[in-house]
Amino acid sequence: MPIPYVGKFPEVGGAVVYHDERGVPHQALLTTVWGQRETSEKLPCVNLVFVSGNADQHDDYGRQIVRKSSCCHSAVVSAHGNYWRFEDEPANPVNLAGQF
Repeated sequence: MPIPYVGKFPEVGGAVVYHDERGVPHQALLTTVWGQRETSEKLPCVNLVFVSGNADQHDDYGRQIVRKSSCCHSAVVSAHGNYWRFEDEPANPVNLAGQF
């Protein structure tokens, strides 16, 4: 599968959107990019960090952060959650089939 957005490749420190397991989007920063631009045929998995959406999760530094590792790009994942995407890309649709 070719890279869907020519000229775009994730960079450490870059801003992306991470969708958690419930599909809720979070502004995130990349801490690791797994793969090389020259050899990758698809957008790589990444490690990222985002600010917790739970206001009760705080410490002396402020709201706690959440780390996720080996997150796949939305083009590789058909689920509505646990993936990253660039800010200008659409979110994966929510598939309600099989949910009770």
